[in-house]
Amino acid sequence: MKRYLLIIIISLFTSCSKSSKTEQKNPILISHDFAEFPGGTKALDHYIKDNWQWREPKDTVESNVFMHFVVRENGEIADIGISRTNGCKSCEEEAFRLIKGMPKWNPAIKNGKAIDQRVTIPIMFQSSSIK
Repeated sequence: MKRYLLIIIISLFTSCSKSSKTEQKNPILISHDFAEFPGGTKALDHYIKDNWQWREPKDTVESNVFMHFVVRENGEIADIGISRTNGCKSCEEEAFRLIKGMPKWNPAIKNGKAIDQRVTIPIMFQSSSIK
């Protein structure tokens, strides 16, 4: 069975914003508690490994796909996109699928109130032939 190397590093960038149903305020630069996958980083790693369906292409691949999304104040994932990639389409598709299928996150908290927060996760894809 082919083995894939998967490295997850969660990077929370300073793109927080208070949520309002009628208007969006200017970004908040500091949050007291950052948005978090339920169970933390280890649980996120298990989620990725348990749901990994990337079909390794015939060509040798080593790719980092940086995915960004917003964790809404209710924990839902929204506004999924690719921040940076080297163009590996199968990697981009798998990263998008994984993020889209995630359960609700624990939202960021600012002054005791849940807020929207942008999260960026780099996902590394590496062909088994590279190892």
